[in-house]
Amino acid sequence: MDDQTTVAVQMAQCAKFNQSASVVEAPPSVLCISDQCHEVPPVTGPAPSPPDGQSTRSLSFVSPSVSNFMPSGSALTSSQVTNCQAAVPVPSLVSKTKQTSVFMLTAYIRVKDIDGNYHHARALLDCASEANFVTESLAQRLRLKRAPANIDVYGISQSVKKVKQQVPIVISSRVSSYRSSMTFLILPSLTRILPTSNVDISRSVVPRHLTLADPKFNIAHDVDMIIGIKSFFAILEDDQFTLGSGLPILRKTVFGYVVAGEAFESNNSTIVCNVSTVDNLTTAYQKFWEVESFENGKSLSLEEQYCEAHFARTHFRTPDGRYVVRLPIRDEMLSALGESVGVTKRRLLNNERALSSKPQLRSEYSKFMDEYQTLGHMEKVVPDYSIPHFFLPHHAVQKPDSTTTKTRVVFDASCRRSNNLSLNDICYIGPTVQPPLLSTLINFRMPKYAVTADIEEMYRQIVVHKANRPLQQIVWREHANQDISTYQLNIVTYGTAPAPYLATRVLNQLCDDEAENYPLAERR
Repeated sequence: MDDQTTVAVQMAQCAKFNQSASVVEAPPSVLCISDQCHEVPPVTGPAPSPPDGQSTRSLSFVSPSVSNFMPSGSALTSSQVTNCQAAVPVPSLVSKTKQTSVFMLTAYIRVKDIDGNYHHARALLDCASEANFVTESLAQRLRLKRAPANIDVYGISQSVKKVKQQVPIVISSRVSSYRSSMTFLILPSLTRILPTSNVDISRSVVPRHLTLADPKFNIAHDVDMIIGIKSFFAILEDDQFTLGSGLPILRKTVFGYVVAGEAFESNNSTIVCNVSTVDNLTTAYQKFWEVESFENGKSLSLEEQYCEAHFARTHFRTPDGRYVVRLPIRDEMLSALGESVGVTKRRLLNNERALSSKPQLRSEYSKFMDEYQTLGHMEKVVPDYSIPHFFLPHHAVQKPDSTTTKTRVVFDASCRRSNNLSLNDICYIGPTVQPPLLSTLINFRMPKYAVTADIEEMYRQIVVHKANRPLQQIVWREHANQDISTYQLNIVTYGTAPAPYLATRVLNQLCDDEAENYPLAERR
C-alpha cells in the first residue's frame, strides 16, 4: 500500500472527519478539516486537462462508507484523494454489488402543446444520435402541426426504420430559464424502459443539495423523447461530481444533474442500445392477416404493477359498503409541490367575473357546489400549509344532452404550481382495467337482448382516504361579497389523473367481493 492510499484509509477512519457536517475551505493538499488530521502528499506531474472549450469542475471524494464496501487488496488512486478544493461531505452512492446496472442520461423536461400549455416528458440525452426523436403518443398529446418526412434511420448492424413525419417542439427546463425549439422525428416507440430494471437505492443516499434532472432515475419507466448530438453539448454545463470508481457520475445540465454510469446491484442482464428495427416481409403479412386481433391479456408496466399493488394494499370498505381508496402518488415528488393557493384564488375571481354575465349558469354552478357540500362530498376546513397540500381550480362544463348532470363542475388537477408541478404530475395514471373495446362490441352482438346503463355520479360514490384529502382542496364562496373559504374534496375527483382507473378498479373489486352473493353479476 503506497503513502497516498495509507492516508486515504486513515481519513476514512478519522472520527473528527466523520463527525463534521460543515463545508470549509482547505488547501489543495489537505482533505481533513482538523488541523491535526492527515495531509495528502503532493502529486507530481501535470493534472489532466479538460477538453478544449470546457472548464469542468470535478469533485472526487472518498466517503467514510467506501471502506466498508471496497474489496480487500484494492488500491485507491491519487485522483480519488486529491484535487479537492473543499471538504464537501457528499454522500456516497455505494452499495454492495454483485452485478451492476447502468444509468443513462435521462431528464424530465417541459414541452409545449398547441394551446401553450406545458407537459412533463422524460428525455434521453444521446450524443450518439444525429437526430431528435419523439414518441407518437407524446406527439398526439401535444397536437402540434406535423410536417412530412421521408427519412431512413439507421441503427446498429445497419437496422433501418423509415420515418414519415416530423414535428417542431418547444422544450424548456423545469429548473432553469433554458428554452429551445427543436425538430423531432416521430416514431411509435424509441427504446426499452430505462433503466432496464428498478435499482434499489434504499441503502444509498443521493446528494440532497443537488437538483436531479430525473428524480426517478432509478425507476424503470418509459422514455418519451431523445435529444441528439445537435443540442447535446449545449445542454451540458461545467459541474461534475465523481462519486468514486465503479459509481455513477453526476453531471450538471440545464435540466439539473443527470446520473450516468455504473450503478448498483441488478438481476437484469439486458443491455440497451438505442436502435430502430425494420419489419421484414413476413411480419408485414402477419400484421395484415391479424389486423382485427387483440391482446387477451396485456402485460402491465412496472408503474401499472405498482398501481395495482398499491390499490390492493390500501383500499377498504366502510360499514355502509362504500370503498375508500388512496391516490397512487409518486412519493419522491410529493415534497416538491410548491405554492398553489394564490393561482387558485385568482382563477376563482376570474370565474366569478365570467359568471356574472350568465345568471342561469351561475345558479346551476352554486347549486352543484351546495349539493357537493350537503352530500358530504366536500367539507369546509382550515388549511394546514405545513403538510403536503394542493389547491384545485374549478370551472363549469355544460352538457345539455346529458341524461344525468347537465352542468358539472370540473376540478383542474393539471394546474401548475409555483414550481411547475401539478397534482396530476405527481400521481400515477394507473392501468386500463376494463375489457378491450373490441371484446365489449363482440360480446354485445352475441346475445339476443342487450342492456346499457349509466352509473350516475360514479366517481362520487368512492371515498378518498383522509391522508390524501389535503391534496384535493379548493376555494369557494357562493356570493362575491362573502369571504373566500377553503374546502377539501372527500371523494374521487373528476379531473385527477388516477380517477378513471380508481373508479373502474373499484367496480372490478366490487364484483370480486360480491361474487358469492351475486354470481350472475360477477360474470362480467
